[in-house]
Amino acid sequence: MTQPIDKELFKKYIAEELRNVSGMKYQITNAEIDKLNESDYTKQEILITLEEMENHKPLQKKYLSVYRTLISWMRLKRQKEQRFKDSQLKRMGMTGKMTYEEALTWMERKGIAAAELENKFDRKKDPNGKYYFTLKGN
Repeated sequence: MTQPIDKELFKKYIAEELRNVSGMKYQITNAEIDKLNESDYTKQEILITLEEMENHKPLQKKYLSVYRTLISWMRLKRQKEQRFKDSQLKRMGMTGKMTYEEALTWMERKGIAAAELENKFDRKKDPNGKYYFTLKGN
């Protein structure tokens, strides 16, 4: 995470602004906030997910822990986004891993200049030593 969460402000925000979340049986601890600060989740992802939890009417009936629910919902959201990206690529006849030529073809279909390759794709090496490209964020 780029900008660490201030523990006291975070707890105060939950207590004062998120009544549904603050009513859960197990509130977030300082150690759990430290884990969030060490994770790759952004502060924005965390706050958005807390808002989504707040708006989930049966939250307190279905879930016990703020931290565990937060982590679970963020993980599931990322998985859903990844499945969406993969389905987009499949619809276009592409797989998650593309050769250099496939990546250029994809960009051409989208009307993106070849010079943007490094901005749109990550270059990775597979165990066999061959390079492949994936859309950034995949």
